[in-house]
Amino acid sequence: MRELYLGPYRLLNMLANGQTTHVWEAIHDASRRRVAIKRLKAQKPKRAELGLLRHEYSVAKTFDHPRVVKALEIGVTRGEMYLVLELFSAPNMKWWIQQALDRVAYRAPEIIDQCAEGMIYLAEKGWIHRDIKPDNFLISKTAK
Repeated sequence: MRELYLGPYRLLNMLANGQTTHVWEAIHDASRRRVAIKRLKAQKPKRAELGLLRHEYSVAKTFDHPRVVKALEIGVTRGEMYLVLELFSAPNMKWWIQQALDRVAYRAPEIIDQCAEGMIYLAEKGWIHRDIKPDNFLISKTAK
């Protein structure tokens, strides 16, 4: 199987398949750092989609909170723009609800508090998430 690369990042496996983007687990071969790569689905994305990805990076790179995934860089390779994010290797809330609710249900108050911490941080920075749903909350088995 041919390996897929975006710039210095080797794509390992798809983590999420959204309406306009895919999110991949990737590795920077030189540093061995694992990251998440958000890339647009469209072969020829619209100017607005590129603008939204640029805007997401310009806003997210200013965030620094343990409950918010960090934006690390934005890149362009062969005309394809992508966003490099901190990798949080854990399923999202939707997966836990559908597949293993019994394994996290006892943590519901803690999970809700941590989700609220992240949303409060964003609000204090003047931002509203606008896509709050179980798919967008990552839950580790052990995170406190």
